[in-house]
Amino acid sequence: MLASAIRQESDSVFVDLLTYADLETLKSRKGAGRAALQRTIPPNNKRYLILTYAAEFDRVHYPLPLLYEEPTVESLQSVVQQLRTELAQSASAGGKVKHSESAAEVRRLREENSALERRLEETQQQANDSSLSSSEQLQIDYAEAQQEVTLVSEHVYLSPCLILGTAMFACAQLLLRAQA
Repeated sequence: MLASAIRQESDSVFVDLLTYADLETLKSRKGAGRAALQRTIPPNNKRYLILTYAAEFDRVHYPLPLLYEEPTVESLQSVVQQLRTELAQSASAGGKVKHSESAAEVRRLREENSALERRLEETQQQANDSSLSSSEQLQIDYAEAQQEVTLVSEHVYLSPCLILGTAMFACAQLLLRAQA
């Protein structure tokens, strides 16, 4: 059930990551109709993975406590160094995607782009060969195919840029945390 929630394979099972303060806030909202109980429990850094199963008429929450470890400066610096190394390798590769999954996605999108271009050419040929009565429908098909080709083309060329940008953003965040 947990694996299904993490992979988002089901609409009825999902997970949330909450802090102790988040849980207290949810409890206070749920009990808003009742008299507010003052709790004097000191706050802690514990995190909770909340696995929720939503059925037709009810919801079941499974709170799973997680151990929170305060990161050390050394561990953050090693992560930053690792990210810098990966970023340098990515940049030296000329922006080529190194992950096989991303490369497969780019390959699939290029194949789809080629198929759409062939379909567009066929539609144009049919438009030239057909009678005037179906020319309006062919123009609509042509416009739709052209839009699909444009969308796929943009996605194929933006995928490597998005991966590189995400890595740079994560590195910047870690640097800011390490300086704080």
